[in-house]
Amino acid sequence: MHNTKRIFFSLFLLAVAVILPIFSAGCKDGGSKKNNTQYTVGYYESAEATEPFETRTFTHGDNLTVPVVNREGYETLWTFYDENGTELGNTGKVTRNMKVVATYVTKDCLVTVYNSYTGEVWLEDYYPYGYKYTPTFETEIPGLIFKGYRADSSEEYKTEFELKDSQNICAVYEAILYKITFLDDVTNRVIYSTSNTVYGNMTLPSAPEKDGYTFDGWYYVEGFNVVRAGGKGNSFSVTKDIDFYAVYTKADAAE
Repeated sequence: MHNTKRIFFSLFLLAVAVILPIFSAGCKDGGSKKNNTQYTVGYYESAEATEPFETRTFTHGDNLTVPVVNREGYETLWTFYDENGTELGNTGKVTRNMKVVATYVTKDCLVTVYNSYTGEVWLEDYYPYGYKYTPTFETEIPGLIFKGYRADSSEEYKTEFELKDSQNICAVYEAILYKITFLDDVTNRVIYSTSNTVYGNMTLPSAPEKDGYTFDGWYYVEGFNVVRAGGKGNSFSVTKDIDFYAVYTKADAAE
């Protein structure tokens, strides 16, 4: 009886020793087994094309990729279908045989026109690839002179821009520099002169002192009139070249 029990126990241990490794290996493989199904994806030039211009093979779950198609002036849009011709919408993973169809649409170019001096943007709009754009935004701006239009990436002035890509076009303006001269009203001696004053307000300077005289202010000639601009520290609006004269009065006369 005891021998029989020992025989059965030995057979049980042997079975465990044989079956357990097989069971364990099966569990490991079953938990992480990959679906290695292969799928074919065909790429077509158009919905009317009967043969793909390229085919690729993917494993189940691979990321779908598309060919790089360079057609000048066009952007490529892709539409995805299953093997039965049902549109799938955008898809990222390959899980079946597929047909991918290219649609070519005219490329749009963003045109931006701006004032190079002030930075003001005058236009932001889209035009089709190849369009010959002619800007017409030049306008008179006090104190500035219009030089022409050029692309950001070029020093060449143009009146027409053939669009191959998005384009920044600047209307180039430069500040007009005015010559301002300060003189003695008696001798016409130049007290001070500058040739780089821009349009706008300037502050009038002081004048040299004269013994026995009091500085009355800066004057300028406007037509047939002599106009007082103001004294030291006063503001004056510069819109052109101008000569200022320092006018003095005798100290006793001032009293």
